[in-house]
Amino acid sequence: MDKMRDLYKEVILELNENPIDFKSNPGAQYVIEAYNPVCGDQYKIYFDLKDDTISNFSYHGYGCAISKASGSIMMKLMGSRKIDEALNVYILFESMISGEHLLDIPKDFQAFTAVQQHPGRIKCVTLLWDEMATALNSLKKT
Repeated sequence: MDKMRDLYKEVILELNENPIDFKSNPGAQYVIEAYNPVCGDQYKIYFDLKDDTISNFSYHGYGCAISKASGSIMMKLMGSRKIDEALNVYILFESMISGEHLLDIPKDFQAFTAVQQHPGRIKCVTLLWDEMATALNSLKKT
């Protein structure tokens, strides 16, 4: 358990200091707002779609280190994917966060398994992912 806690701290702190694709892009084709009224985390997710593929994917805003780090992992794993592929990544992430024992947890997700010990922080981890999945599911239907 100490190893997982150390990984959690190391990954979260690193991605908080050096987030992936953390930039505003108001000219994006889609701008999604993500807000957690309980803690005040507030972000915007920016992306374009071309041939059902996510491009120019970024996010910006403010929130705790956990939400910011989780957003970075989302940028890394969903960017440049087709909608269905990105939604499959979301399903895998959601399963891991909900405590399902996956045989092969992707390394990028491992640091976030520690959040299961802190139920109040789960929304911090899932905020951006949930909003992006909602948007993609909506776009998939159009």
